[in-house]
Amino acid sequence: MRSVSIAPVIPFVTEPDMERVLEACAEAGATSASYIVLRLPGEVASLFKD
Repeated sequence: MRSVSIAPVIPFVTEPDMERVLEACAEAGATSASYIVLRLPGEVASLFKD
């Protein structure tokens, strides 16, 4: 069994690429996957709005 871990997943920042990444992992032989979501504090919101 080949497994991959995708991290960090930042909602709305890296999350849109997750499907493409998982498809590539499956093509490379992965049979399972996990991910870790990075929750950012509200204080950094303005950094990601730009």
